[in-house]
Amino acid sequence: MIPLRCRFALLILVALPVGCTSRPMARNAMVFDDRLQRVVLLSPGTDLEEQLKSAVRRANAGEVDVIRFAPGEFRMPGGLEFQRKLKQGGLRITGHGPGITRLVFSTSQIAIKVQLDTDIHQAATSPSFVLEELSLLASGQCGTAVEVSRGDTSLKGGTSAKQFSNLTIEGMGGQWQTGINVRDLAFCSFRDITIRLPREGTTGISISGSTAPVDHHLSGIRIMGSSTGIHVGGDVEGVYIDQTTMIGVGIGVDWNTDGHEPLLALIGSHISARTACVRANHLLQPIITANLLYQADPEVPWTGIDIRTTRPTGYDLLQISNNTLHGDPLHTVPNTGISVEAGSAGVLNGDLFSCVDTGIRLGKNAKNLEPKNCVFRQTKAEVERTP
Repeated sequence: MIPLRCRFALLILVALPVGCTSRPMARNAMVFDDRLQRVVLLSPGTDLEEQLKSAVRRANAGEVDVIRFAPGEFRMPGGLEFQRKLKQGGLRITGHGPGITRLVFSTSQIAIKVQLDTDIHQAATSPSFVLEELSLLASGQCGTAVEVSRGDTSLKGGTSAKQFSNLTIEGMGGQWQTGINVRDLAFCSFRDITIRLPREGTTGISISGSTAPVDHHLSGIRIMGSSTGIHVGGDVEGVYIDQTTMIGVGIGVDWNTDGHEPLLALIGSHISARTACVRANHLLQPIITANLLYQADPEVPWTGIDIRTTRPTGYDLLQISNNTLHGDPLHTVPNTGISVEAGSAGVLNGDLFSCVDTGIRLGKNAKNLEPKNCVFRQTKAEVERTP
């Protein structure tokens, strides 16, 4: 007589198809069929240049949608240039993760250049773009690591996604001039990106353009050593930054736009800057809250938040609240926590100031702003108003 538990085990084995085992699949396991995705697989080797030429040609012809780099180090013979037109579908360039897939460039120009034809009136046929899971390394004095822009500038807007995620951009015996440059595009997302640029005149991420470049989201960004961490220019409207760290930069967020409704939201981030953590011209609707803002160089004049808009309007809904602004205790030149030149209405509430000469400086066009519930430590002047 076979014991009951043994009979139960035999029933399970009989029920399994031939060639299968009883080992369970990983709960989050994903199976990809490359035949369905029109994928080009690239591997390091002596024929790398020919592989790259074929991949670029096929991608630009709309024959493939995914270019996937294998694990390993790729010594890139030059830059890559892609163009996707309306109705060609999206393009995804991917690897196996930073430090696992390493693309090494020596070009003084643009390493990865992508042009997308996107149009708000043809959203369903506008190409999307994804760049992910790679290390982009400079072996010389290189130019821009990634530039993505609109190809046909007669088109405007476009809600197709442009995503940059899980990237490392840094030097390997060299340095980049710019990490990521985005022009004339809308709906861009940047996530989990580390950029190291210890070279003068460098920019971590630049977002600009004049063809309705709206709605950009940045989260989990780490930028170290660049002259400018994040630059926003042109007619850009709507930039949302959270959980971002910038260390030893010249200016953290450099905002200089001409947009109709320039909105910046900076939340829950840490910026250590030599000149200014946030410097803004023509920024009418800032929401800057719950950030740690520090002075990085005691011998350079510093302002934590410097809003330089010179004319108030009826919709400057300024909100600066619950930030910590900390000057260097050994500073030898003037420093200021928050400076607002103009603002018709808004909130300055619950900010903490430490080791600054002036906590809050309000310009003559900011008379309607009344700071409340702020705390000042080792501060010579708490609030200073320009007559």
